[in-house]
Amino acid sequence: MTMAIFFIYSLKVAVCLTAFYLVYKLLLSRDSYYRFNHALLLTLVFASLVVPTIRLTLADDAVLHKGIVMMEEAVVVGETLLIVETDISLSVVQLLFLIYIIGVLAFLLINILSVWHIVRLMKHAIMRQGDDGMEVMVVEENVSPFSWFGNVVMSRKDYETCFAEILIHEREHARMGHSYEVILCNLLIVFQWYN
Repeated sequence: MTMAIFFIYSLKVAVCLTAFYLVYKLLLSRDSYYRFNHALLLTLVFASLVVPTIRLTLADDAVLHKGIVMMEEAVVVGETLLIVETDISLSVVQLLFLIYIIGVLAFLLINILSVWHIVRLMKHAIMRQGDDGMEVMVVEENVSPFSWFGNVVMSRKDYETCFAEILIHEREHARMGHSYEVILCNLLIVFQWYN
């Protein structure tokens, strides 16, 4: 039953993420208030995780309640339907959960490899000091400039041609803690890989 509850929660999170993203895209994505948009997007991500845990009761919630109950009943009924009649019996929900876990492990592995690549890249970088004391790591590979936990990483070509402009931009990313947000969003992607 806990798999069914987890599936229902996961599906509700997916619905919330989709609905919030559509509202954002339609109403606010063209705004040039970048800090507001940034804060709003993070709020919507957190709201997508919290809203499914809230129980709403309205005077006439028949339509809303009916849709949610139908989704929950479908998951619970799926738990009782057997897919494979062998020594190992799997219900529909167990099979879907197995597929989900394989997807989570695959996306988690991709993220771990990505972080490993960044660490390896930074390990072989040449350290330079920015005018404000920020560490700048210059690498031989042709990579797009990025900041990672207070360090700015850029290719030698970018360092030689447009160092000042990149440092201003990436310093702001580092100051706002975007590395933490990237990790948070990547973990959400791992959890919601099917969405």
